[in-house]
Amino acid sequence: MHDNTVRYRLRKCEESLGTSISSAATIANLFLAFQDDVLALQDQIDYQAE
Repeated sequence: MHDNTVRYRLRKCEESLGTSISSAATIANLFLAFQDDVLALQDQIDYQAE
């Protein structure tokens, strides 16, 4: 992926979030939100497997 593409996508993320993604608090919040989604998906898969 080209450097400019990465910069553009990061800038679009910041616009969507309304905050800088260089902030430690923002990064922590994003990590926790993604982790929550991953765990929810794992629970769904485990439930369907039963």
